[in-house]
Amino acid sequence: MPLSPAAARRARRTLDALTAVAAVVVALELFRLGTPLGPLRKPVLYVPAIVGALAVAARAWLVRGPRSGAIAAAALSLAVFLANGRSIVSGDTYPASYLPWMALRHGTLTLDPLALPDPLPYWAVRHGGHVWSRYPIAAPVLALPVYLPAALGPARDAARGEPEKLAAALMCALSAGFVLAALRRAGTPPWLAAAATALYAAASPVLTTASQALWQHAPSVLALSAAIWATVRARAGEPSFAAWAGLACGVSVAARPTDALVAAALALALAPLGLRALLAFAAAGAAPLLAMGTYQALAFGAPWATGYGGEVRAFGTPLGEGLLGVLASPTRGLLTFVPWATLALAGLFAGARRDPLHRALLGAALATILLYARWHAWWGGWCFGPRVLCDLSPLLAFGLGGLAGVRARLLAPALAATGLYAAALGALATHAPRSTLARAVYDADGRELAMEWRRYPPVALLAREAR
Repeated sequence: MPLSPAAARRARRTLDALTAVAAVVVALELFRLGTPLGPLRKPVLYVPAIVGALAVAARAWLVRGPRSGAIAAAALSLAVFLANGRSIVSGDTYPASYLPWMALRHGTLTLDPLALPDPLPYWAVRHGGHVWSRYPIAAPVLALPVYLPAALGPARDAARGEPEKLAAALMCALSAGFVLAALRRAGTPPWLAAAATALYAAASPVLTTASQALWQHAPSVLALSAAIWATVRARAGEPSFAAWAGLACGVSVAARPTDALVAAALALALAPLGLRALLAFAAAGAAPLLAMGTYQALAFGAPWATGYGGEVRAFGTPLGEGLLGVLASPTRGLLTFVPWATLALAGLFAGARRDPLHRALLGAALATILLYARWHAWWGGWCFGPRVLCDLSPLLAFGLGGLAGVRARLLAPALAATGLYAAALGALATHAPRSTLARAVYDADGRELAMEWRRYPPVALLAREAR
């Protein structure tokens, strides 16, 4: 039964107040990070953040305006990402979790203020008398607003965990809102757009990897989902959004250089709009790339240099072996951990026959898969599932819109079955990461280990039951 106008106003005011209180509590928890407050020895950051997110989602449902769906999707996704109440510890994210402290407290983008051992950890490099992060710095730069309350408080520079997790989860939550908005703008039926967004947030590497810590993936999926949304709007008769698409693509490449494949594909999709749109796309995208080049010149000696060194040239894996690994490995395979990706690729294929954007995204997805199949470390180090292909998640979710012509009574069960399977694996990774089943996957750091089927959670579970 719908609420009366007066009841709806009261409900909105209550939800607004609840959101404001939750935001204040979260800020205070960040400020007191790691310090006692009465009986609270540890920050209780995630509970108020989840309550605030649910309040935002409820208010969006009450308002039901043109943006309410995207806002609700982002808020509900944030609650999902934070529900496990923990952060992932990975050496790959150490510099990104430290750099916001360095910037806010010490006014530097170097790691100099940290007391690092000699020799340096693998994630740090020395150049020009300074210590720099080996990885791109888009993630820590975008995380600065989350770290600000903590930087003003008494916590140590090396405190990480809560602000790192919250920053990554916020970026991924916003990306879910853009995914839904892009699908609806593209004319996807509401039920299919909602299902694709739910799979994106709860049954993909966005849940198990990007939203859990400050890898490069969080800013990457945020920027790519925003770029797809802006491209859809530009192609739908709003050419000014070509510049926003370019800016988002520039941020995505600055966050994760291999996103250049997707950026090039989106530029091709915008080409029919004419030279003016392409110039706007290129000019806006150049700004973050210029900032990235300036940083890299300082950190590594040249605008085109990166902290990866020789890894940029380390693409020697035989293609067949690499494709089997990135697609069907029992610990890192896209199709073994995200089976609905098969439907998404089919949707991109179906859409490619009639839509240049689907065609461009299909080409970018296939090129990215081939690229990582050739990489010498296609398994992606310590992780759960297809981490290196995490950045394809916005493309795959958008690709499901290409299946709009399939009868719902056939498509819905397929999405539900593959989605629930992927969501169960994702829940194992995020809610029970220390379990034997999850650790077997996380610890498969190597070509041989990554291909051991005894590590695949369903196989391991069946073997355990058989004993």
